[in-house]
Amino acid sequence: KEGANVTVAGLVIRRQKPLATAVFITLEDEHGHIPIVVWPNVYKCYRSVLHEPIIKVNGIVSRREGTLSVVMDNAESIIPTVRHTPQSHDWC
Repeated sequence: KEGANVTVAGLVIRRQKPLATAVFITLEDEHGHIPIVVWPNVYKCYRSVLHEPIIKVNGIVSRREGTLSVVMDNAESIIPTVRHTPQSHDWC
């Protein structure tokens, strides 16, 4: 629901910073892809965490123009218990 507080977690499969000011991250879990929007002031605080391979994100659901995304408030790394995790493709 629009404006709902949510917590999501997954493997970071994409980081993008197009000409917009926001950074866009896509997480993947067993249900599919989760688009995350990170505004510059939040990105500054969590830059190192957002480069980890598996993260947990707290944020607010945003539904605009037929899309659903999570606007990030904070994030934390989830230390993987496996020996190897795939690398994300960075477009930044």
